[in-house]
Amino acid sequence: MIDKAMAIAVAQTHAAAKGLEIAEDRVTERARGWVIPARAHGSAHVPAQGPYFVDKQSGAVFDMPTARTQAWLETYDATGKPPPLPTKWHWLGSGRPPEIKRPPAGQRRTRTPKPR
Repeated sequence: MIDKAMAIAVAQTHAAAKGLEIAEDRVTERARGWVIPARAHGSAHVPAQGPYFVDKQSGAVFDMPTARTQAWLETYDATGKPPPLPTKWHWLGSGRPPEIKRPPAGQRRTRTPKPR
């Protein structure tokens, strides 16, 4: 079992490898570990990615998604395992996604500039 200071140190190692820094003042404790936000160097408010999650028992570090972090945390608190991340893109618009019809590469028209 690791403590908060060790969790921050582990997360700092992972963040430094990506050129980020840890927001130590915003660390949150959960039932199974700590949520540790990361940000770009010198940026007080702009997050660079989703937060890190450090497990209390194993010390494992997880990159949390930037969206749906609460759902990720609830799943981890309940099961002790990170939820699977979606692998497919989902159309967020109404109706069906638009179909893009493009001619084959050899038949594409090139644009000629208009004379001035």
